[in-house]
Amino acid sequence: MNELTEYLSDFSDPDDLARELFEACCFDPDDPAIAQLMARAAAGQCEHSQRIRAMMPPPSKKTTAAHRAAVRKFERFRHLNPLTRPSAFHASSATEIDLETDTKNSHHLCPQRPASLIEPVDHRHRGDWKDVISFETQKWDITYITPHGPTKQINPFRSPAVPSPAIRSSLLTGDEVANLYDGLSFALWRYGVAMNAHIVIIWSMMGISEQEASRRLGCYLNEAKKWLKVGLGPRQRLSAKQRNGVEAHYAWVHEIDEARGFHSHIMMNVPPASAKEFEAWSRSCLTRYNGRNFDYSAFRSTIRRDAPASAAAVARHWSWFRYMTKQLDPAAVHAVKHRTLGLSSYQMRDVVNPWHLRDQLPLTVGKISAVSHSIGRTAQKRYRFRSMLSRGEFDRMYSGDELLDRDRLQLMSSLSVDDHSDYWA
Repeated sequence: MNELTEYLSDFSDPDDLARELFEACCFDPDDPAIAQLMARAAAGQCEHSQRIRAMMPPPSKKTTAAHRAAVRKFERFRHLNPLTRPSAFHASSATEIDLETDTKNSHHLCPQRPASLIEPVDHRHRGDWKDVISFETQKWDITYITPHGPTKQINPFRSPAVPSPAIRSSLLTGDEVANLYDGLSFALWRYGVAMNAHIVIIWSMMGISEQEASRRLGCYLNEAKKWLKVGLGPRQRLSAKQRNGVEAHYAWVHEIDEARGFHSHIMMNVPPASAKEFEAWSRSCLTRYNGRNFDYSAFRSTIRRDAPASAAAVARHWSWFRYMTKQLDPAAVHAVKHRTLGLSSYQMRDVVNPWHLRDQLPLTVGKISAVSHSIGRTAQKRYRFRSMLSRGEFDRMYSGDELLDRDRLQLMSSLSVDDHSDYWA
């Protein structure tokens, strides 16, 4: 351990020191040497330094000598009313004298000040009250004495302290995976859309924190949805090259590992004819957010040209979902309530069958997966949709039967009683 601490002490840059601490898995706040190294690494700006700051215990509150003296002063003058005029004390008898009734020494009256800020000075009795009565000529300070103790004045021009982000595991919970599956299943059932685009954005190669990357992802998806919608309705924005717009639906997952750092996976439906144009626009949009150019490999998009309702498109749709949910918690359990069997519990990984689990680091963002509002829980409740996972029909989860149910519902809605009156007669 001594050789390791000596090796880590040679790093002067806090960011480099933070990365070396993570590689060595050296986190022991009880060790003074390691705690000192962690304190130095926490002063950096990279994502490793932010995680170290979140891991460190909060600083202990230390009382200063001035604070203790102010507390003693308050305890000494607790019995005085701070709303009355100031009073004085006789040094020998410590009896209170009302200056308003003392006409002999009325020239000693002073302006109104809270009595809790007046401290009598110890004088020996010389036979005259003007030598006995004295006030401390101190100026107003930024420390105010309240019934709850001394309170510091808050500077309104100083930005408030930003709390350290909370650390959570990078494993997906059962509810998060169920939300992803229900949204993608609803996209097939309601819109007949299979996601044909898989986008990977490596935020760590852009040099930004995890919180800022999460915020930029939301802005990017919002603008992408508007960009893909151009040309969909009667009101079209004029452009040099007209295109057919689509209603965009998406699902995303945050991940972090040692190889690529913090990155995001996105599933989306993009028109195949606009694939190259959409990739160029995405790079320009992320460059505008970043303020400068980034590495070309930080953004990667795969857009297939299959028919949106074909068997190959549906199979790829669910294959990408199983890949995005590879970080499903092995301890996650899915409960299904049957009409006859009652409540049954199943291991979530056995039901979803995701890709193999990989080793990943903890995250400092609270939300690591979501779907668009168009395929979210509210939209599903509006149409009374229940997925194969929620119904417990696990053998039909990846069969694409949502498209068959969609066709059957459309056929039933197109039929009318008037067209088949002879049949019903």
